[in-house]
Parts: sequence; structure tokens; C-alpha cells
Amino acid sequence: MTDLPALITGARAELGLPALPPLAPAAPSLPPPVAVAPIRTLTGALLPPRTLPATVASTQASLDLTPHFDSIHETVRSLGSTLRPSSAVLEDVANGTTQVLSSDQSRAAAGSRESANTLLSAMYVDAAQHGEANMPRAPRTLGNKVDLLVRNANYLPRLYEDLDGARKSITINQFNWEPDGSGKVVADVLHRKAASGLDVRVLVDGYGIGEKGGDVADALQTRLEAVGVRFVRTGGFKLGGTGFEHRKLITIDDDIAYTGGLGFGAKYDSWTDMMVRVQGPAAAVAAATSLATMSTHGLSTQARLRQIHQTLKTGAQAAADGMRTLTGAGGAGGGAGGGSVGAADARAAVTILDNRPSQDLAATEAFLRDTATAKHRLWATSTYITTPIAVNALIEAAKRGVDVKLLMTAPSAGNDSKQIYLGRTMYDEMIDAGVELFEWPGILHGKSWVKDDDVAAVGSMNLSRSSMARARELVARVEDPAFAQTYADFHTETRAGAHQVTRDEVGGLAMDALGLLGKVGIEF
Repeated sequence: MTDLPALITGARAELGLPALPPLAPAAPSLPPPVAVAPIRTLTGALLPPRTLPATVASTQASLDLTPHFDSIHETVRSLGSTLRPSSAVLEDVANGTTQVLSSDQSRAAAGSRESANTLLSAMYVDAAQHGEANMPRAPRTLGNKVDLLVRNANYLPRLYEDLDGARKSITINQFNWEPDGSGKVVADVLHRKAASGLDVRVLVDGYGIGEKGGDVADALQTRLEAVGVRFVRTGGFKLGGTGFEHRKLITIDDDIAYTGGLGFGAKYDSWTDMMVRVQGPAAAVAAATSLATMSTHGLSTQARLRQIHQTLKTGAQAAADGMRTLTGAGGAGGGAGGGSVGAADARAAVTILDNRPSQDLAATEAFLRDTATAKHRLWATSTYITTPIAVNALIEAAKRGVDVKLLMTAPSAGNDSKQIYLGRTMYDEMIDAGVELFEWPGILHGKSWVKDDDVAAVGSMNLSRSSMARARELVARVEDPAFAQTYADFHTETRAGAHQVTRDEVGGLAMDALGLLGKVGIEF
């Protein structure tokens, strides 16, 4: 039988992670072990098969932590992903070595998808307290209430209401922030909330916030810092570099989270965009993700992370005891909208997918996996598509007979025209393979996809190399048929007002210098 302690120690050492505590003796009442397929390590070598209790093996399958397809594995590795083996966390649960629950409680949790997922969330937050570099991939969480908010007129009032109802904390990661429209409204709310004593934190990309000029960005930062807002501006976008902050993530009281494509400012308020609103344990995980990044920029996050940790720990303990309480029981829940989510409403499984350049490209991998495993439908929305990695994934799905449709912005809209024309040099290949391409006459800024009838993902990641490999991006992948149908309805409605690109329109396009660069793989 495989020496499990040695296996875990070796894998973590290879990844530069600290050693785990000694394993506790296995309980004699655990089910017989079953074989689990091997996983790849950072170097690409295969670890020998592990043995886990049957209950944990089934939980592992439900968490979608099975080994990656070889082709997808190699693709994301080529983009810089190190693919941390997050399935090792389940081994901790199985063997009673977690620091969150007692051995008995963790064994009870291992037999339940719901409690095991909540437990993994608590362990993820615990890792965040030790720095972003020590964090595994975020776990899939159950028991969430989700709403897809399409078109900005629907999204902004709901966000303003939640921000105004915040009682403890507001945390924002943002790329674009201009001083008018929604940018002014959000800044005013943050100013008022911070002045009243709430913990308010902002992390923005130095390039994105500076598009209106450094003086405008300085004025916003100075105004908010004067009332206690903890404000960080990153180094910003560098052509060919990595790590610029492109995420759009707002968390409120660590119980509600918004993510999607929308920037703050009047310029963005009229765009066709979408956000997902999540309430439940996934929102707490999203908040931990944001706080871990802020800690790398010098902000103290330990107290908030301990609160989130306690909330998820309490949820895991309650689930292990047969209760349905998933969030809000430990003191960090209870934001605008009614606090913790009732069991009848909390039906969705949500995974927070965080692209960390040169570390883990979870969002990129999820898109490639969903495209590769779609059975009958893969509909996507992106401002543009410029990387052969995404193009080839859609082509392969269409060749399998999957209904593949892609909605994008038309170059006539006047936004990101160079990237759109670059993508157009590959339209002929996609159309020939059966991919249906649609161009929206206005600015379509949503970044999302739906797989079959039960999975939809919404976030900040465009189908470009810069988004899929070089930027900080965040996507919420939602497993819920009603949510997927809402997204499909939006896609169908929007396509009705869009132009379907034909083969004749793109076959004769002249290759300009930008298009030529795209063809040889130099992408934006």
C-alpha cells in the first residue's frame, strides 16, 4: 500500500509548501479504501495512485478535483500554471489532520459533500492567513444563492443597495475606476461607510485607474484614505508582463460577492455587461481571495481572515452534526439582502476561479475543461477572441458536434478595435469548423460561458492570452440549471440583435500588421 504520509510530504516539498502536521491514526469505522487516479505534480511527473476512504473518493469526484486531461494540463503549464494539488486537502480531511475540526468531526464531514466542501472552504481561508503564495486552488462550495444580473441598469441598483446595507466590511478589487457615474456613487458610499467605522479596503490596477490621468486617481485615493479606507494601487499593466489587476470583485460583509466585467464610471455604465451576485460560502471564499492579495501589498488582513475562517468552520461543524447552517453562524455573515442564505434558496454549487499568473490559472483551465467536456452546447461571450488557445478549443468542440456560439463586440463600436480586428483574422477557421460568430453593434463587455444545461461561468477573463495567462482574473463557475438557463436566455436575446458573421465576410480580409502578428502567435 502507498505510504500516504510520505507521498503528501514529498508532493508538498516539491511545490515548496510547508510540511503538514503528523497524520492521526485512521478510525476503524471508516469505509474500505478505493483507488484514486494519480495526479501530476509541478514537474509533470506522475505521483503513484493514492488510496482514500470511499466517502472521500466520491467527494473528490464531486469537487471536480480529478486529474487534468493531458492536453489541457500541458496547455496551462505552457502558460505558466503550476497546478497546485488541491486534492491533498481531502486527504487531510480523510485522515483527521485538519486544523479546523477534531478528528471525529472531520471524519463525519468527509462523508458529506456539503460539509466537506464547507470544510475545504475553511481550510482555504486558513491558508490565506499564511500568505497568497501558500494558498491552494479555491474549493467548490455548496449552499449558495446566485443571481445573474445582465445589462447595467439591472446590476447597478442592486449593487448600490447591498453596499448601502453593509454592516461590517466592504472589499473591492477593480481595474477601471473613473470619477463620474457609478464611479462617483461607489466612492461616495465607501466614503460614508468608512467614516462610520466599517472596514473598507480597495485594491485597483495602477494602469486602469490612471486612464483619466494620475491626478484623478490621486484625488480618489486621497479622499478615501482620509476617512480610513485602506487603498492600494498596483504597479499596473506592462506589455508582455504579468500580474496586472483585471479582476472585478466586490465583497460585502464577507457574505455577498459580485464579480463580472463591469468597471466603475459613466463610460462603463452604458455598456452591455453582466455580473453574478453570490450569497453564501462562496462569497466568503471570494473575500479571502481578495484579502490574501491585499496582504501581499502590505495590508493587515489577519483579523478579517480569522472571522471568515470561523464562519466557515462553524458551517462545517454544523453540517457534520446534520444541520443545514452554511454561512453567517460565526459572525461574518449577515450583509444586505437578509444575511445568511436559507437552505431552500441556497441550491447552487460555486467555484471561485482565480487566475494567478505564473502560479495557478484556474479560470483558464476551467474554460478549457468545460469546452472539452461539453456534450451539446457551449455558448460564450467575450469582448474579443485573440488567442489560438481559445480558438482551437472552440473549434475542437464544434467538430465534435457541440453547438458552439460566440458573442463579441463589433469593431464599429469603437472599443478595443485593434484586438477585435486581430481576432477576425481567425474567424475563417472557426466558421469553417462550425462555430457560429456574432458581433454586437454596441460594446459587449461580458466575459462568460454556459456549458450544456447546468453550468455557467461569469467573470473578468477575456478570450485573450493577456487574460488567460498574464493578468489577475476571477471567474465564478456556477453549477445550477436555473442560473444556466438565465444565461442562455440572455445569450439568445442578445444574439437576436447581433450580426452573424458569414464566411464571405472574413475570407477576403487583408492581413494588416496586427493581424499578421496574431497569426504567428504574438498576441494581446
